[in-house]
Amino acid sequence: FVDGVRYAVKDTLPLVVAVIVFLGSALIGRPFMRFFAEQIFNQLLSPDTPQKHASVNRLLSQSGVTRSYVQGSIVIGVWNILAGVVNFLLNINLVTAQFDTELFNSQVARVNAITRIVFTVGGMAAMAFAIWLVYRAIFAVLPKEGEKSQFESELWDLINKWEGHAA
Repeated sequence: FVDGVRYAVKDTLPLVVAVIVFLGSALIGRPFMRFFAEQIFNQLLSPDTPQKHASVNRLLSQSGVTRSYVQGSIVIGVWNILAGVVNFLLNINLVTAQFDTELFNSQVARVNAITRIVFTVGGMAAMAFAIWLVYRAIFAVLPKEGEKSQFESELWDLINKWEGHAA
């Protein structure tokens, strides 16, 4: 059984693990955000040939894009630090009853009602911002087609133009 500070620590540990994973991966040069971005952009682009797959890999390996993986991992890591501090403080201040009592369960439910909504929305916002950083970095690498906005262009046409192919 755990109550008091031990409960607050126990409930905050998953957020601490996320901080270690995201900030640690950025620190050692293997940002975890890269794995998310590779999945997203491989799904988005659906490279159907080895050449297209190689093109996507080259694009996702550009220095500005790899820098955005680090930035995105830091964003998510910092979000988890903030969430962890808030979670710990909520638990330490609101979950004060002894373990295995109805009051304890009620207090835990109250904290969960707050954190499950706020942390989900905040986590989604942090992830969306991290993905946007990668997206922005990819479009910074790709050329424009004349006066046309990149958002109006076919992504594969931009990739082919970037690689020097006839689009």
